Amino acid sequence: MNKTFYLYLAIPAIIIGLFTVAKSNIFSDIYWITQAKVHIDAHIKLENNCDIPSSYFAIRKLENGRRFSIARGETTIKAIRGEKMQLVLSAKYKDVEYDGNIFRAEESQTVYADCSQGERQQSVTDGLRGTFKN
Repeated sequence: MNKTFYLYLAIPAIIIGLFTVAKSNIFSDIYWITQAKVHIDAHIKLENNCDIPSSYFAIRKLENGRRFSIARGETTIKAIRGEKMQLVLSAKYKDVEYDGNIFRAEESQTVYADCSQGERQQSVTDGLRGTFKN
């Protein structure tokens, strides 16, 4: 068989794969948009697997950018169920970035700080160590 035949097979397969990935994200967003806006107190516990104290982290609401500090490994935030949030570093530490996974607010949940995910995260930890020595 010639290369053209394989090209005709590959292009639809790639398009179907891309559509499948995009569709799952779109339907997830549609689900949360169509749900009634239920106000909750989101109790969030931090499972910290980094070499820095949990108090250096914060939870950021993605809708408005507001950050909430974490004390003794947990925080409670008034939110809308399903609202997008992200584990980040406290605003006090502007020289270093840590962007954790995005998650949706629930009444009770655990988020994970993992600084062992490779070279990029190692540079975050090294940068934090340099920031806190001053």
